[in-house]
Amino acid sequence: MDTKKSVDTLQLFITGLSKGAFLHLVQGKYFESMGLSKMGTKYIEHYEEEMGWVKKFMTRILDLGGDIKIENCNGQDIIKDPIKYLKTDLALQSEGLSVIYKYMDNLKDDPTTYEI
Repeated sequence: MDTKKSVDTLQLFITGLSKGAFLHLVQGKYFESMGLSKMGTKYIEHYEEEMGWVKKFMTRILDLGGDIKIENCNGQDIIKDPIKYLKTDLALQSEGLSVIYKYMDNLKDDPTTYEI
């Protein structure tokens, strides 16, 4: 097992997922303020679910003896049009899945991390 490869892959997942999760939280709060409570709740729940995965990945990095980093915290504006946001979010989610599938091969020799 290549521990560095597992740690680097998990860190990549943490960086992308935490950025996307925070975006979901901010957009969810914005939608709530617009009176779109169901949409707001949906995205806030996405945030909570995604941060649960971030915590699992962080725990695994620490179990492997690695260091967790805070990366890629660039700002961006929220999208105020709900329809435009849905389209943008779909594209981002698709891109994120592509990254996960691409890097899962890095974990094939680390069954514990692969299972997570």
